[in-house]
Amino acid sequence: EITLHRGSSVKLSCEAIYNLKRCGLVHVEWCNFTKKCAKLTDPSRYFTTVNETAVDENTRRRQVVTEILSVTTEDDGQFQCNAHCEGESALGHYIIVKVKDGSVHKGFKRSNKLRASSFTDVSFKAFFLLCILMFHHRL
Repeated sequence: EITLHRGSSVKLSCEAIYNLKRCGLVHVEWCNFTKKCAKLTDPSRYFTTVNETAVDENTRRRQVVTEILSVTTEDDGQFQCNAHCEGESALGHYIIVKVKDGSVHKGFKRSNKLRASSFTDVSFKAFFLLCILMFHHRL
């Protein structure tokens, strides 16, 4: 669980490692589980980057980082990373975000970083997920 001030930003990072031959096309995304797993796709509120590397001939590592650009009280809730491919899926652990109604003060450091990892070894034939939460305050 992490508590943020309204107006700060938060980065949710998820890593899916999968077998390319077994899985084929993979989708990895963050959703707000509190809101019936609403996907974080609105470009005015979220910025998502995807990076994929080959671990070996058949294994790929895909990292998806979604940044909530300016946290509001509507972002209070549980977030979860979901990965799925041909008939297989894996779910990351919940990351709980609490949002304080007060805005960020000038007294805060420019960049406070927290790294909380949430790892699940759900070996559904093709996946495992690593979820990381990072946040920083904007002035």
